Amino acid sequence: MVEQSRRPKQVLGPLGSVLTMGDLPPPNVKRWIAHRKAIIVCAVRGGLITLEEVVDRHGITQEEFLSWERLLDEHGLLGLRATRRPGSMNRPATVPIAAASSAKRCIRPRASTATDSN
Repeated sequence: MVEQSRRPKQVLGPLGSVLTMGDLPPPNVKRWIAHRKAIIVCAVRGGLITLEEVVDRHGITQEEFLSWERLLDEHGLLGLRATRRPGSMNRPATVPIAAASSAKRCIRPRASTATDSN
């Protein structure tokens, strides 16, 4: 486990804003909207909280977290929605540029494919 003193006090969130421990969803969340899932993924990636702590705090499984991470990488915030609209997963993920140039953005842009250029 990462020592508390070595953890960053803030990380970059899914839309480029700064996240702290106070910005994480509360432990008793019943409804996991896409933005809350993205916040958790960014917090774990940035080292703000560990995956083990997320599992304990929120009662999700590692597999569930890993699926959120994969969907976020492949489809952006739309991929984390529980309800899908026809064709919504075929649109390219759009990501605002983060204001901090030296910080890594949590959402990685989708790799372009031959169908994206049409």
